Amino acid sequence: TYNFRSVLLYFPRPVLAGILMSIGLQMLREWAWESYWRLDFKEYLMVLVTMTIIFFKGPLFGVLFGVVMTNVLFVFNYSRINCVRQQYSCGERFSNKDRPLQHISILRAHGKESQILVLQGYLFYGTSNIILAQAKTFLEKEFVQYLLLDFRSVQGIDASTVLVFNKLEQKCRQFGAKLILSSLSV
Repeated sequence: TYNFRSVLLYFPRPVLAGILMSIGLQMLREWAWESYWRLDFKEYLMVLVTMTIIFFKGPLFGVLFGVVMTNVLFVFNYSRINCVRQQYSCGERFSNKDRPLQHISILRAHGKESQILVLQGYLFYGTSNIILAQAKTFLEKEFVQYLLLDFRSVQGIDASTVLVFNKLEQKCRQFGAKLILSSLSV
């Protein structure tokens, strides 16, 4: 029975060391030099810090640090993306339905009481808090009676978003407004 360790004994140690050094230098060149030209500064700095941690503390700590920092960077970058594509009131836009002039004049007069937020992208805790803050502004300053959230362009939501929308629904009830969710996919 042959095992891998016994096969390695037939190779001279300088050859094995040379192979390891060659692989290590290739990886160092790829991650430390070539990634400089492909990544933005924050991502490149994260690669260098991860490599340093691997060098001094070992691969387990370095990989753990890299995974945690990648998640933090992901949340930070995605929370800055505007998830509200459009915002308007019913006084500014009407539906495609033909309406009598009397109805149009009522919509123009009272349309600001109904605000519509057209949402986009993937909603998670960071982005849904932006929606909550914007909706609170409508409720507190513009005395909105109806707040409609259009989910037509939303790719998905996570569980924390549902909790934030529960808070939004409670806020709407507190101000006597109705929350309407539109184009939800089941």
